[in-house]
Amino acid sequence: MNIVLNVTETERWSVLTQCIEGEFCLAEEIESEKGNGTYVLNDVCQVSFIEEILSSENIETVIVFYQQAEYYLAEKIRNGVELIYASEEWMGSLCQLTLLQKKNRTRIKLYNIEQALGEIPVLKNSLNSFGISVLNEHESEVSERDIYFLCACQFVLQTDEFKNFNRFMQAVSYPFKASSRIKIDVEKLIRFLEKNKGLIRGMEQENRLISKQIVRSHKCIEERIFMLRDENRKYKKLLLDNDKLKDLYDSLKEKSEGMVRERIDLLSKLKTVESENSLLIKQLQNVQNEIEAIFFNKDNNNSVHQKVGNEYSKIDFKKSFLIKEYKLSLLEEEVQALKKSYIWKVTKPLRLLRKIIFSKKTKFRDSESVEAILLSDLFDSEWYLAQYPDVADSKINPAEHYLRFGAVEHRLPSQLFDGDRYIEKYPDVAGSGMNPLLHYIKFGENEGRSIPKK
Repeated sequence: MNIVLNVTETERWSVLTQCIEGEFCLAEEIESEKGNGTYVLNDVCQVSFIEEILSSENIETVIVFYQQAEYYLAEKIRNGVELIYASEEWMGSLCQLTLLQKKNRTRIKLYNIEQALGEIPVLKNSLNSFGISVLNEHESEVSERDIYFLCACQFVLQTDEFKNFNRFMQAVSYPFKASSRIKIDVEKLIRFLEKNKGLIRGMEQENRLISKQIVRSHKCIEERIFMLRDENRKYKKLLLDNDKLKDLYDSLKEKSEGMVRERIDLLSKLKTVESENSLLIKQLQNVQNEIEAIFFNKDNNNSVHQKVGNEYSKIDFKKSFLIKEYKLSLLEEEVQALKKSYIWKVTKPLRLLRKIIFSKKTKFRDSESVEAILLSDLFDSEWYLAQYPDVADSKINPAEHYLRFGAVEHRLPSQLFDGDRYIEKYPDVAGSGMNPLLHYIKFGENEGRSIPKK
């Protein structure tokens, strides 16, 4: 498949496409074509499109036509486009094209549109080698060469970059016989200028009048601008004053809302104080009634104090009884262990003899620590046994159980002390390996350590 396309926007392309035989289509339609013929694209193509279609293996040759700089610039100026913008557009497009052609010399062929239209037979021979047919009978008009064309030629000649790039494009394009040099009929241009001299003078006079009007309009505009600036300053001042008033209003509104909130808070506090006062009055009345009752029931109070004292003495007795019971259980365990041993049976005569000579005192296993725990208000034996039924089943004294096993098993001695939280709060206790409740009894209380509750 061969593709014939144009990269410069010019009216001369529509003239050239009348000479070439092939299927005409748009650039966006070429992707759907899968034939092996020649496709002529009517619209102007970007260089990026050429690079895209070259990626297809079905495309054999891309014939790229471009318009020479002088003709392109003259046509653009004639249509009202600025010379600088048109020159940058032409240069940018063809620079990209030459870079792409350098990478794909065998697949991209460059042709000058004006030279091709000037030598149709040569173009026919060249394109026939690619299997593309050209109509030999077609005759094209010469591109218009007016004052715009003269300006374009002068611009290219005095701009080295354009002049050199024009030569480079001539070198990389198909070599037609005709030279790329442009011939201008100077006498024709002079006659054109003489013919339009009156028109030019009228235009000059009109331009002078327009210039005077522009000057007057410029003065009026300046005066109007000055007035607008003055009004703008006044408006900005009013905006500034308005912002200040708005800030003042917001500040006063915020203070007013604050005062309303304070008033509401004071009213609520007043109600709270009044309710508290009424409660205090009731409490004072109750206290007064209690004091009167105390004076009238002095004897009854004495009996109450006596009952309280009896309860405390019962508690002390109970704790001392528990300590003695614990010591007795220790003795019984030692006696039972000894009686079951073989040595006990063998040494029975010696014991009888030693009993006659010496008297022996039984030592409890760490009994002082157990006694300290039992006597502490932070240990509740009944609560401990009720909380942990397995301790009651083991027949071990609850204080000894907590000393030896309970703290390690994360059990609580009572609802008033939490050994795990005590160790967590004081890491030095954990490092000592001491029972947390025993540590508090012996050291922690004197050191001012707090009691962690459950």
